[in-house]
Amino acid sequence: MRPRTGALVTADEGAASALMIGVLAVATGLVAVVGSQTSLALDQVRLQAHADQIALMAEDAQRGLITGFPCELAARESTRFGLTLDTCRILNSETWIVLKSERLGIVMTARAHSRS
Repeated sequence: MRPRTGALVTADEGAASALMIGVLAVATGLVAVVGSQTSLALDQVRLQAHADQIALMAEDAQRGLITGFPCELAARESTRFGLTLDTCRILNSETWIVLKSERLGIVMTARAHSRS
């Protein structure tokens, strides 16, 4: 008896197509995960930069270099950047600022401290 080689060939037809679809689906998923993680990391860096800038601005207001009350100025600037001012604390010549932001359901926090 001779084995039928033709039956084996027809049974494997389309397996490469299914494998490629699976590989493309996994690759697309990985790109989406890496992209979202990169976006969140960049948002955290931007949030920290805004917190530093707002803390310095509040410190300048406290020292009289710019007009306004430090915490009111910090609240206005955080609203301008689309952030939430969680804490603004002035003690002697030091300023502490805590900002919060929510992106993709994840709450990010940045803290900044400045003193003259």
